[in-house]
Amino acid sequence: MKILKYILILPIFIGFGFIQAQNNNFSKEHVRIFTDRTLFISGEEIQFAAFLENQNDQSKTLYLELILPDGTPLVSQKHLIVNKQCRGVLEIPQDLLSGTYYLKAYTKYMRNYGANSFFYLPLKIVNPYTQDFLTGTDAEVFDSIIDSPFLLNKSTGSNPNHFQINLNQDELQGLENVSISIVPAHSFQKTNFNSQNNPISNNKFFPETRGLSLSGFLVDSISNQPLAYKEVTLSIIEQKNFIPTLTGPDGRFYFSLPEITGNHDLFISTKKEENVHAKILVDKDYDSEQILLPNPPFILSKEERLTALVLAQFNQIKKNYFRKKTEYTLDTFSIPFYGIASDILYLDKYISLETLEEYFTELPGLIHIKNQKKQKSFIISSSIHDMSIYAPLVLIDMVAVEDYNRILAVSPHGIEKVEIIPHPYVYGNFIYGGIISIRTRKGDFGGISLPKTGLFFNFDFFQPKSNYKKIDDSNLEDDAGNTIFWDVYNINENTSIDLKIKKSHQFNSYWIIIQGINTEGEIIRKTYSLDYN
Repeated sequence: MKILKYILILPIFIGFGFIQAQNNNFSKEHVRIFTDRTLFISGEEIQFAAFLENQNDQSKTLYLELILPDGTPLVSQKHLIVNKQCRGVLEIPQDLLSGTYYLKAYTKYMRNYGANSFFYLPLKIVNPYTQDFLTGTDAEVFDSIIDSPFLLNKSTGSNPNHFQINLNQDELQGLENVSISIVPAHSFQKTNFNSQNNPISNNKFFPETRGLSLSGFLVDSISNQPLAYKEVTLSIIEQKNFIPTLTGPDGRFYFSLPEITGNHDLFISTKKEENVHAKILVDKDYDSEQILLPNPPFILSKEERLTALVLAQFNQIKKNYFRKKTEYTLDTFSIPFYGIASDILYLDKYISLETLEEYFTELPGLIHIKNQKKQKSFIISSSIHDMSIYAPLVLIDMVAVEDYNRILAVSPHGIEKVEIIPHPYVYGNFIYGGIISIRTRKGDFGGISLPKTGLFFNFDFFQPKSNYKKIDDSNLEDDAGNTIFWDVYNINENTSIDLKIKKSHQFNSYWIIIQGINTEGEIIRKTYSLDYN
């Protein structure tokens, strides 16, 4: 069994070297972002589509931020990339000043090449409730749409309340990925802004090939030297999940995280060792490199001002008569990571005892306490030969704890149950002599101090999908939103898109915006007029 232990752990050491050696073989990545409009009202949602360009279909996580021209983040999100693309919404804060802002899009691997390699899309945001606005002195970053966009052929078909629109190869020729939006006239402008690539690469970040990841360093706080091949554990408290890993030869560690949504508390820690002063340094999940983008004066044309006024009116209607519905991914860890325990000790079934240790020593069961040099340890009874070679994994509210003396001194009144896995548990390249999982009633770790080498922090997982459901639709049209159509398509040589759009009379004129990427990777934008009169 001892030989097996070292054979199983050895691939971890080899794996880190392999990953580092292969890091230079990953293809460089580029992100392109399209939005339904470029003119928004504060409090609205920006609908976006992102397309990732690389040779190996490597990164699976898009980082999207709404920022000021000086790079200050206002909203930060993470989205799952599937087949090199993703789409979603980003809600604009209600209290922003009117001005020019940017959407910032990148992958973790792109951070190796600096913030200048990211994609930035300028947007005009109007706050109708304040006269204050962002000041700027730089050159304009928008190119005005021509006064009379080309009129698209359309027909009313058999239903006079709908338009039927056909987009054939004349409009889609040479494009591979396309977004189509139908928006109020003058709520979209082309941009002339292009960021410059930064040739510097530090190879610090690997592509997130399976979704979200968390990385960092384990160092000695006194010598500042990396601690190689040390166990680091991560607990996702709400998800009842526990993940162990080993640091590489440079002290770096990596966790591949589950595909869940929302914000969750994480606890990361390492084992306490004599004469080792471990310190955990976690990489920031969002890029924090400073960058200065063009900050143009905030100017609206006459047509844009009139459009913004109506956008603000219908945004208020949407807020008052529509309820936002958020779709959360089902909790993939509704039961603990180790499954359903076959042996569970419910403390309420027995008379009240003073300490948790008394429950283990006074009641017949699988857990026994061993005293050695004033240090207590747990032993799980098992018929499996040589199980005692491996120490059990002891958890309290899904956090690994090594100070067994402190655990046993915990007041049992706050403990709900103790779940026991009475057989060796293999987790990746780790082997544990069973699992003892202590669950408190309030999820407060029984009042004990968690390991000093650990860190508690809140972490953003993937952004949940959201849409709007009407509160009372008796007097409202189906298209009460300011964007009446938005969709994304993959184009081939035979693609023809037929749209059936319900007429809306919020605005007198709408534009059909076609945005796509051609075979050379260039962004193409086309604008057509859709006049309702």
